[in-house]
Amino acid sequence: MFNMLTNKKISFIGAGTIAESLISGLLKGKLVDPELIWITNNRNAERLQKIQKKYDVNVTYDRKVLLSNANIVILAMKPKNFTKAMEEIKPYTYENQLFLSLVSVISSVFVSKLLGHKAPIIRACPNTPAAIGESATGLAPGNYVKNRDILIATYLFDAIGSVTTVTEKEIDAVTALAGSAPAYIFYLIEAMEKAGEALGLEKEVSKQLVVQSLIGSTHLIKSSSEETSTLYKQVMSPQGVTEAGFEILKQYKFQESIIEGIKRGTERSREIGEILSK
Repeated sequence: MFNMLTNKKISFIGAGTIAESLISGLLKGKLVDPELIWITNNRNAERLQKIQKKYDVNVTYDRKVLLSNANIVILAMKPKNFTKAMEEIKPYTYENQLFLSLVSVISSVFVSKLLGHKAPIIRACPNTPAAIGESATGLAPGNYVKNRDILIATYLFDAIGSVTTVTEKEIDAVTALAGSAPAYIFYLIEAMEKAGEALGLEKEVSKQLVVQSLIGSTHLIKSSSEETSTLYKQVMSPQGVTEAGFEILKQYKFQESIIEGIKRGTERSREIGEILSK
């Protein structure tokens, strides 16, 4: 298979968990040589040294060295540091570079404004399962993006999971849905674990049963052509155990609460983007 990242220098601005997951995935897949990966952060030298030692990649605080001849620039800084970091790298960027912004709440229009030129920008929203190569990543191409840029971005993020391309108008919903999904799922798991414990099960027994049930259900829905509602109805029988539990969930508006939570998350994503773009 043709490697779209061969001989491409990839520079990371930011060295957080998702950045490290990307580096790990790229190297495990042998998609990029470690000497072509460069990384910097906001003066946390200890963190950079740890990544350098673990992956044998290049680290530097020299923005010119970092961005010189870089083909792909991955913006992985904290949102609060975004504008300042962009001002620092602006003099060393150019239009032929592909920018992948993990700060998905910020529009490509604002990123272009900070850069001061027409480089292609793709907003990306991975989630925390990227750490084990199981991310659900949303990509939203901005202005000046060509089909080849999308193919390269997809190829790169495939290294940490699955990739779905959406429009910029949809990326806030992706952020609230997929970006936040692990937190919602862990919250559900915690509630089910506590239910098991309250009913007398040992904590580890409860956790094992809940987690394996989640894994099995996930594999089942991925392999099935049935609607989600059909699958949960198949577990239910009239006046049975599951139906009795469902009645309580409906009483507490379980599904409606999840929907409203994701809607609010989408609104908040837009709000944060507007605040950071001022």
